[in-house]
Parts: sequence; C-alpha cells; structure tokens
Amino acid sequence: MSARVFGRMPDGTEVQEVEIAAGNLSARIITIGAVIRDLRWAGIDHPLVLGFDDLDSYIHHSPHFGAVAGRCANR
Repeated sequence: MSARVFGRMPDGTEVQEVEIAAGNLSARIITIGAVIRDLRWAGIDHPLVLGFDDLDSYIHHSPHFGAVAGRCANR
C-alpha cells in the first residue's frame, strides 16, 4: 500500500490517492468519499474502470465519477 497527494480541494483540503494491490489486481482510490480512480489487472495494458488523471476534472466535470456506492444505495 502506498499513498500520495493527488491534489487539493478549493478550500485547501488535501486529497490523497491510495494504491492497494493483491496478486494481479491493483487499485488507486482517491479520498473524495471513496472514488476508484484506476483499477488494473497485470498483463492488461488499459485500466478496467474509467477515471480522470487530475482532481480538477472530478471537481468540475463529474464529482461522482468512479464513486463506490455505499450499503444503503438505492434505498
């Protein structure tokens, strides 16, 4: 597991990107709620999910893009 600064919100709050991996699967999750920014399987050249490369795109274009639905979704 590793973490890095992904960007800052307009109010100055730092947003982290956390990378986790197990076996052939790795995921990059940013700390705006829980957003899966990148999901990869070893040996496949492209990501398995759609995600933006920068924080501004999430803020200005689609803040819920890649969001993980909680246990109460659709209730």
